[in-house]
Amino acid sequence: MATSNLQRFLDSVTPTVNLHMDDENPAERYFVISDLWKSLEETSAYGVPTEVVVPRGIKIQYFAPLLSAIQLYTKKPFCATSSDSGTHNEMHNNEQGYLYFEYFETTPSEDGMPIVDKVRNLATNFAGLESLRSTELSPASWLAICWHNIYWIDEYQQIENSQACFLTFHKLSPSLQDELEVLSLRPFGLATLKANGALWKNPETGDDVLAATLHDAAVTWLAERGVDQARYRDSISFFPGR
Repeated sequence: MATSNLQRFLDSVTPTVNLHMDDENPAERYFVISDLWKSLEETSAYGVPTEVVVPRGIKIQYFAPLLSAIQLYTKKPFCATSSDSGTHNEMHNNEQGYLYFEYFETTPSEDGMPIVDKVRNLATNFAGLESLRSTELSPASWLAICWHNIYWIDEYQQIENSQACFLTFHKLSPSLQDELEVLSLRPFGLATLKANGALWKNPETGDDVLAATLHDAAVTWLAERGVDQARYRDSISFFPGR
């Protein structure tokens, strides 16, 4: 089977976090949301390398992560500190829980602040962005990361669709198995820009079907969360072209 660039990309941008054991309930595993930001520190500073198969062989392309959107819903009203701006939780419904924090990027992504720096900036007013545990979050909590390419490791080549950008969606309160020690937050949704064609959606590898399936999952997720898509122009601009 032909090598899949899309699968390789999804593997390379999947964050991993170490799981902790709850002292009061040893069977319960969790990660602190700050663990996620720590796992993205190097990637945020230098980009993530991805092997890309091109007509002349295998090349390395780097993608930089930017915060595109995040919604944190807690199972109970949450107050991190007395000055926390997110203390006035809004109850949405029993499934989604209490909306503690949300952010949607609406400016051109490539001009944005690296994701870890952006989160630290936001956390000055919303301390839960660094202190919340995954077990405190409801299943409606999610994160979207915009990955834009920054350079090839060797001499840049004008390859069709080489300027592709991606938007990956990640759940922040996944179901955990007791025996897990490390958790991969693999994307459940995907949107793309300038990624049409066989370079990223090769029919021979089934990536065209995978990309469409992940795209539909992202659209459905946003609709179910009641996201105002007019406010989320940065991400929605990825959707029409798939």
